Amino acid sequence: MDVEMDVEMDVTETLATFVVQHRGADVPERVRHEAARALVNWVGCAVGGSRHETVERALAALREFSGLRVATVLGRTDRLDIMLAALMNGITSRGTPPGAGIDGEEDAAEGPGGQVQRVSLGGGRPHPRSGG
Repeated sequence: MDVEMDVEMDVTETLATFVVQHRGADVPERVRHEAARALVNWVGCAVGGSRHETVERALAALREFSGLRVATVLGRTDRLDIMLAALMNGITSRGTPPGAGIDGEEDAAEGPGGQVQRVSLGGGRPHPRSGG
């Protein structure tokens, strides 16, 4: 078990060091271009899927459990707590509902950046409120 923990810490330390030392200017233009395309694609999938039956059902089941409603669900007027908005944005951006592949199996409809974008952006952002 200690070896596993050491490996996990090494990976975390390596990633943290990279992030701290990383400069955006060092990323090749082609990579930045493709990253922007992936982000636009993800947002398009999220907005396009925002009214899917799966999303409607999930919201109907979970909306009442939302905490402070400060986060955005892309493509909707709903405001939810940050964790529930992240979940809903994850569901909306998936491309197809789980199990909608051939013979009910998972499919590869989602691009490679989907999980990262949902985690990094899926929480939405707090919306300013007046003091009233």
